[in-house]
Amino acid sequence: MSALRLSVINGRVSVRGEATYRQANTQSHGEWYWDGEHLRARVCRLGVHPLFWRATRHGVALATTPLDLLEEGADLDYPALAVFLRLGFFVGEDTPFAGVRQLAPGAQLQWDAARGLRVEDGEFAVGGRVSLSRDDAMARYAELFRAAVARCLPVEGRLCVPLSGGRDSRHILLALHALGVRPHACVTLEHLPGRPNEDARIAALLARALEVPHVVLTQPRFYVGNMLRNLRDSAMCADEGAQLPPLTDWLHAHADALFDGVGGDVMSAGLFQNQSLHALYTRGDLQGVADKLFHDWRSSVRGWQPAVDGALAERLSDEVARERLIVELARHRHHHNPSRSFYFWNRTRREIALQPFALFNGLRVETPFLDEKVWDFLDGLPFEMVADQRFHTETILRAYPEYAHIPFEQKGATRRTGALQRMLLGADLAPALLRYGAWRRPPLWMPWLRLLSGLRVWWNPNMLLYMLALLRIARPSVPAGRADA
Repeated sequence: MSALRLSVINGRVSVRGEATYRQANTQSHGEWYWDGEHLRARVCRLGVHPLFWRATRHGVALATTPLDLLEEGADLDYPALAVFLRLGFFVGEDTPFAGVRQLAPGAQLQWDAARGLRVEDGEFAVGGRVSLSRDDAMARYAELFRAAVARCLPVEGRLCVPLSGGRDSRHILLALHALGVRPHACVTLEHLPGRPNEDARIAALLARALEVPHVVLTQPRFYVGNMLRNLRDSAMCADEGAQLPPLTDWLHAHADALFDGVGGDVMSAGLFQNQSLHALYTRGDLQGVADKLFHDWRSSVRGWQPAVDGALAERLSDEVARERLIVELARHRHHHNPSRSFYFWNRTRREIALQPFALFNGLRVETPFLDEKVWDFLDGLPFEMVADQRFHTETILRAYPEYAHIPFEQKGATRRTGALQRMLLGADLAPALLRYGAWRRPPLWMPWLRLLSGLRVWWNPNMLLYMLALLRIARPSVPAGRADA
C-alpha cells in the first residue's frame, strides 16, 4: 500500500510517505507526483485504479487504501454506508469514512501551499451508439477484443490466466490461443460451501482442450479468517471476495503477469440488466429504480442488522440510503442503457476492480475488456441487443466454433450445505464474534447456536463481520441527547 501526506507546519511543507506513485497497465492508470512544490494526482478516464484522498486540517493526504487516510476519531459516512449495506457496493466516490473519497473517473487533484487543494472531476466516458446488426456487432466485438489482447503482448515471465466456467476468462484464453500464446498455467478457485463448483468442472474441460496446464485451488475448511482478511484487503469497500485469498496468494507466488476479465459481464453480457429495470429507468422513475435495486440485492447483503441499533440504525435507514442512491442514479438516467452505465461506474469500478488493481497489486495485470476501443464499442451497444444476456456467449461461439462443444457453467446448479459444514462454520465464527463483542448482542445468539448445532438455518456472516469490523475502525458520533447507538 502507498500513501502520501502533505502538511503546512510553521510555514513549511512537511512530507510523509511516497512522493511518487504510479500503477498502470495497457488500458488504465492511477498516479500522483510531488515535485517539492506542487502535487498532482490523476486517474484514467475509467477511474478503475483505487486512489483515495482527503483534505486534512493542514494539507492533503493520498493513499491507495482509505484505511491509510483515517485520523483519530474517524466518523462514518452514513448515507454512503446505508447504500452499501443494501447493495454491497459503494456508489460514486463514496467510502464508509466521512471525508475520504476515491478519485472520480478522469479526475485531477492538485495541491500547493499557496493555493491549497483543487480537485477537478472528469466526465463519464460514453461510447457512440452502435447501429450494426446483431451478427455484425458480434463479429466486430470479436475482432476488437482480439486486437486488444494483442496490444497487451508480449508478456514476460510466467503468464497465468484465472479461469472460470463463464465467458470473460474464456474469451481471454481463446484470444490468447488464437494469437499463439500459451499461458504458463490456468488457475481456478473452488467456491466456499453453498455455491457449486461449476467453475472447476468447466475450466478443466477448456484447459484440457487447449493443452494448457490447469491448477484447481481448494478452500480451507475454516474460512472465517479469510472473510476478515478480504475485508481488510478490500479496505472495507467491498462485500464480495471472501473466497479469494487462496487465489491471491497462489498468483503472488506463481505468476508474474495475468489477464483479468473485469468489465466483460456488465458491458457485453447484460449482467443485472433486465426489462423491468430498464423500463423504470427510461421513464425516469428513479425511486422505483432504487426500490428495485434494494429488493434485488436484499438476499445477498442481509445479516448486518443485529450489529447496529438506536441512533446508528436511524442514520443507516432505508430513507437515508434511498436519498443517496437516487442522486447517483440521476447521473446515469440519460444514457441509452442507464442500468449498464450505473452498474459499470459503481459496482464494476468500485468493487470488482479492486480484485485486479488492489488484491493483485504488484503483478502485471492486463484488463482487455477495459481497452478504450473495446469499452467504447460495448458502451454503445443498445439495451435491446444485450437484453437476452446471450450477446457475449454467442460472440464467443461464433468466433471460436471449434470449442463450441465445451459448455458454460450451469447457473441453476446447486450445492447443499451439510450439517457438518454448518457446525464447522459456527465453531469458526465463535472466536470472531467474541473478539468483536457480538456476545453483547442477544439477537445474534440464536442463529449462531443453530449453526453450531448443525441445524438448517440461513446465515451468511460476511455482512455481520463487515459491520463489526467497521465499528472497531471508526467510532460513530451520536446525536446530542442520544446515547443508545
